[in-house]
Amino acid sequence: MEQARCDGEISAEAAYGLMVFGLGADDPTRPANVALWRAERLPLPLAYTTLSELLGELKNALDFAERVEGALEAGARMLARLLIAPGSDDRNARQPDRTAVAGLARHFAPTQHYWAALEAPFKQFLVRLADDQSVDDDGATVFGLMELPRSREVLRRTARDSFRDATSGLDLSARSLKALASAERLFNHRLAEALGSTAGAPLTPTAAEVPA
Repeated sequence: MEQARCDGEISAEAAYGLMVFGLGADDPTRPANVALWRAERLPLPLAYTTLSELLGELKNALDFAERVEGALEAGARMLARLLIAPGSDDRNARQPDRTAVAGLARHFAPTQHYWAALEAPFKQFLVRLADDQSVDDDGATVFGLMELPRSREVLRRTARDSFRDATSGLDLSARSLKALASAERLFNHRLAEALGSTAGAPLTPTAAEVPA
């Protein structure tokens, strides 16, 4: 259809709305027991239906988003572990119960805010990526020279905002601030690894701001 539109053989829009439905079950062996369902309306430029290079760049962008999710989860786990057992960053010290750590990390839930905040930018990105075309030295069409770096910056900013929001309810005790500083260092390190760039300035108060 997209090729026919480009060739002028048919009259069609460059993009259409796509409804996507999803179901989830607590037990994958019993899919009839639906635990949640969701419907999303997304813009679908027809170029995605014919251009494998464009789809490949979209997959790359989604991979970046998932790696950033991993950085948020790592930071939340570190924070939970140090709040439960402040000295547990030393391998020789007492280590907290993994179930307790996982439960507290889920309580912070930075990834929930992260994915929710990305919904509107992602819809815009779908359209802009398809329009972001250029030609390389070999005459091949290249997608995303402008939009892919821009999308990574959106991921970085959204992840930092999500981590900040998730941890904003902590008290200002020395114990909490020390745990947060360590978790933030890990998060920033993983974020830089995920995006291949510097994650930015620290989020926690400076030493002068920590109460004695």
